[in-house]
Amino acid sequence: MNRLFPIFSSSSSSSESDEDFQQLLEVVVPRRRILRERVDHFNIWDDTDFFARLRLTKEGISVILDLIENSLLFRTERLDA
Repeated sequence: MNRLFPIFSSSSSSSESDEDFQQLLEVVVPRRRILRERVDHFNIWDDTDFFARLRLTKEGISVILDLIENSLLFRTERLDA
């Protein structure tokens, strides 16, 4: 019996081998990441909706961004990339 890859043992039935192979693929082959474009909250929300969603005013966010913008790094325009 193959201890590293038990799916290659001769004692498995065909359906068990198929299931084992599928499990091996899930471990070996990474899932494709779903990447979304960044949302521009400043332009899609009016002042009232912006505050309701983010609990800060646009002016407050602008002040915070001015303070930390040199520390921010964006590798891409896509979210979570």
